[in-house]
Amino acid sequence: MAEQKLKPNWMIMLMFIGGLFYLINFVDSLFKPEDSEFEFLSFDLGKWPHVIFCLVCGYLLMNLALKWYKEKRNAKSSS
Repeated sequence: MAEQKLKPNWMIMLMFIGGLFYLINFVDSLFKPEDSEFEFLSFDLGKWPHVIFCLVCGYLLMNLALKWYKEKRNAKSSS
């Protein structure tokens, strides 16, 4: 079986913090009124596309960080 390359701790934390940031924006967007500005990279989005975008990005980044953390933890325990 091929050796898999483990991600460094700073990379795992970067993905975790990014996911947390998007999930906080998701919650913040839910409570904003419809006539507020919802932008991503200067593209004007509606409320619901912005909410869905933040939820999906936050979930994917958190999922990736947890996957990398579990791989690193399992590699340390098996060696």
